[in-house]
Amino acid sequence: SPYRMLGPPVARCRGAVEWPHGVCVLNGTLLLPQGSDTEVTLCTEFGSFDRKARALDAESWSALQSASLGSSGQMLFLLPVGTPYPNVWHALHWWVPALSTKRLRGWSQDMLQLGVVFEGNFAEQLRWHSGLAEEQALLERFVQFHKPVLSALSSNPPTFLDFALGEPSCFKSGVRGFPSFRYDLHAPQATVREVGFFRAELVGALDPVQASAIGHRSRAPVQVLVIQRQPEQARWISNLGRLMRALRQVT
Repeated sequence: SPYRMLGPPVARCRGAVEWPHGVCVLNGTLLLPQGSDTEVTLCTEFGSFDRKARALDAESWSALQSASLGSSGQMLFLLPVGTPYPNVWHALHWWVPALSTKRLRGWSQDMLQLGVVFEGNFAEQLRWHSGLAEEQALLERFVQFHKPVLSALSSNPPTFLDFALGEPSCFKSGVRGFPSFRYDLHAPQATVREVGFFRAELVGALDPVQASAIGHRSRAPVQVLVIQRQPEQARWISNLGRLMRALRQVT
């Protein structure tokens, strides 16, 4: 398996880690200035995976920046995505920590360039799910499905690292990853606070009429739909009674 589960004794997820001295992307490879840590650990809902980076000497780093596409005024925010499926439940596991990180750090949409990193064989997985054959069509489908959140994160189109071919792009700084968020595999680093930041960012990205309507509806009683599966199925809720009692206390 390519995954390393986020279990004890040492959790490999370090939340959002900065590249304060810049980062470049060339043909899918992360390039860093001399002395940078080239071990890049990224965490998704399924566990952690490693992405290698290369450190360049001072002369090569200077030459690369001179040849770049001129993105030096922006910050690269590297987003690890565990599954490319158009599934809201899975998507929330990167939506919540990504938007909450943006909120917590006070980033604006125009200062960020998103770099999406997939685990596994993205093209094969999504082709099986959607029936689309071309990689470009697969990426466009991903962007369309996640557009509300991608737009709330950044005003720039995302870069897909594994498909970033051609001229180099360099950024004045970078941040890789975010707090882990998958309660049933490991105690999450993202908490109720991060969920609140996520909601605030989404509401803030809406136009004033929509945001006002959501704020008004939030004062109404909350309704929760609970779906129970058959005992022999995956994700059958074994403690449903306790869960329902807890839900009634907060809704």
